[in-house]
Amino acid sequence: MTRLQGSRLVALRPARLHPPKRLLTPRSARHLSTTDRGLLPGSLAITRTGLPPAGLVQFAGRNTPVVYSLMERAPEVEQLLRDLMARAKAGDADGVGELFAPGAATLLVGSEPGDWYPGSEAAVVHLRESLEKYGAVPFEPDAPVAWSEGAVAWFADRPTIVFPQVRIPIRITGVAVGSGGGWRIVQIHFSAGIPDEPLLKG
Repeated sequence: MTRLQGSRLVALRPARLHPPKRLLTPRSARHLSTTDRGLLPGSLAITRTGLPPAGLVQFAGRNTPVVYSLMERAPEVEQLLRDLMARAKAGDADGVGELFAPGAATLLVGSEPGDWYPGSEAAVVHLRESLEKYGAVPFEPDAPVAWSEGAVAWFADRPTIVFPQVRIPIRITGVAVGSGGGWRIVQIHFSAGIPDEPLLKG
């Protein structure tokens, strides 16, 4: 190829294409472990299996955020929810209380408008009063599911409360925290699904 420069034709040399430069780990982050380096912008998150986690979305660019999930199914937390329903069905108030994490961070939310109990003491007292009122709460689990990342997990199920005179479908969702003593509930929400239209009408 040529171009006109002044009054002369000058030959143009073809441009040399260089391979893209490999982004280096910042010097300040070289002391980090492989796991921690995965948290740097533009780094690929690696699961404990050594493969990118399911649902990974990564975009090119050093300063572009990486969206990823390291959550895994948590059968121990699913069993925690089953234990809660089994103990409530048996009317075991003390057993139910043992499944909650002690402290101010614990929260229980029920289906009644005033059912909001912050702190483990208030939550356990409410559960005890409910079991004393009904004798037991006959939960029939549906398909408990739970996912965790590290020491935090969420759980959910759509059980049915089966009284002799009525069957009540409800939803349970919550958060659990893990420690050396096992998993404990730190937040739980009992709700009954109703259509949107009555709510919108007031």
